[in-house]
Amino acid sequence: MTHAAPGKTADNGQGTHTSLKRVLLALRDVSPMIAGPLLFAGGGFHLLSAALPQLTGRLKSLSDWLPLGVIEFSHLAGSIVGTLMMFVAFGVFRRLQGARILGIALCASGSVFTWLHGASYLEAIYLAGLCLLLALSGPAYWRQTGVSNMTPAPVWLLVFVIVICLVGWVGLIRYQSVPYSDELWWRFVLDGDVSRYLRAAAAVLATCALIIIWVLFQPKQPLHFSTPEASELANWLDAAEEARPVTRFALTGDKFEFVNEDGSARLFFAVRGNAWISMGGPAGDPDKFSDLVWKFRMEADRHNAWTALYSIEESELSPVLDCGLTVRKIGESAILPLPDFSLAGGSKSSLRQIMRKGEKEGLTLEVQEAGQPISDELASELRRVSDAWLSAHGGHEKSFSLGQFDPDFLSLGMLAIIRQNGRAVAFVSLLVDPKERRMLVDLMRYHEAPPQTMEWSFLNIALWGQENGWAELDLGMAPLSGLSSRRFSPMTSRLGAMAFDHGEAVYGFEGLRQFKSKFRPVWRPLYLASPAGPRAVFALLTVALLTAGGWRNLLSGGGK
Repeated sequence: MTHAAPGKTADNGQGTHTSLKRVLLALRDVSPMIAGPLLFAGGGFHLLSAALPQLTGRLKSLSDWLPLGVIEFSHLAGSIVGTLMMFVAFGVFRRLQGARILGIALCASGSVFTWLHGASYLEAIYLAGLCLLLALSGPAYWRQTGVSNMTPAPVWLLVFVIVICLVGWVGLIRYQSVPYSDELWWRFVLDGDVSRYLRAAAAVLATCALIIIWVLFQPKQPLHFSTPEASELANWLDAAEEARPVTRFALTGDKFEFVNEDGSARLFFAVRGNAWISMGGPAGDPDKFSDLVWKFRMEADRHNAWTALYSIEESELSPVLDCGLTVRKIGESAILPLPDFSLAGGSKSSLRQIMRKGEKEGLTLEVQEAGQPISDELASELRRVSDAWLSAHGGHEKSFSLGQFDPDFLSLGMLAIIRQNGRAVAFVSLLVDPKERRMLVDLMRYHEAPPQTMEWSFLNIALWGQENGWAELDLGMAPLSGLSSRRFSPMTSRLGAMAFDHGEAVYGFEGLRQFKSKFRPVWRPLYLASPAGPRAVFALLTVALLTAGGWRNLLSGGGK
């Protein structure tokens, strides 16, 4: 006869305990995915029981020791609680701590109201059990945000509306034999099921209306990120090991900065709804970029938000791919490599003609280096040009992916002033990377200038940059340019290619590329990094809204 060693028996017991603990932790971690649908179903059943006749025997028993007013109130309040359960269920599913706490309160009160207005005891037990599940699974709700930051998915909202309509329809069918009269609203008797249904239906509709108003107008939970001070940020970007010119759009003051622990890497992003959109990739120490993007995405997730990085180059793809974002091409940037730039050759004859025509018109170029303050006199001259240009194009100042006419902002970059016989008729602002010697065209505005003044300006800026040791001039993006429409290309790419080919009436995609092509640029792909699925489309729409300043400005149009 053999006996197991005591030590081995203890090890087996400890292993079983460890395995059981792991199973319980795994169940706790997935509990929001279970509790969310269960809470939604509980709210739906709560509404259904309020719409149908109550159990007569139980109501009579309750009336022996409860006033009729308590029963009526419980029925009405239960209808409101059921509606709120269905709404909050999405936040529970999304692991919002605030939704969990509200869900506990709703389940507890719903269980009591269910019992007090004579519904099934099983429904009360169901809600009590769900309340216990929510109470025990706190660590699974890592998103430390309130319900005000919750934006339910369209599918969830659709199901919410369908269930409300179905429950209302069930009640109408059930009580269709009862003639309607205004007196029914004010009839409070024990067997007044139809009156209770009418009051509950009104309460549910009012609750839905308040939910919609609250979601639309409730201020979002303030972010704890700071908006960088422009001059300090400009100095940091100038000294950074890597900082594309596009990161200088953060100098407009419309973006937050996400900084790593030692301050050696930063990401600049704007917020609209639940979207955190970065303009360009990270800046600073390239070795810290992957970790920075990871933490940026995790922080957004903690706030029940999602992230996207707009207008990033191939050299910036590795950090975003490491953190699980999907990359899609969104266009191409027109790059003039300045060391090899030349107007010689037969293919450049049209460009030489533009240069000669500008000289005959008396055009001259004046360049103000980055960091030099703009005098009041020059600011007044340029404002005259800018205001006239905006007025002529029915436009307005934009943001996010474009700069604005602000002398303080313009002084942080390079400024090219085009004069005709001494009078300012146009200007081009440029964002610069002094380390890599890269320039990016931002604002380009003109008023009462000769034809092809902008073409003349770009050519002369390129020649000036070549003479002063700059490496490249970026003429900006041609949106949707270079997207593939082949059979196995991503759907977003094929839709973008179709918009490029056939959307000229809405936006001059092809015309913009043709304008920049005359300078014989090198086309550099630009990408969007976003979560997989339809979020890529939402990200591009969010960028358009951030740039335009909202739906009204986006739909009204206006120029750069």
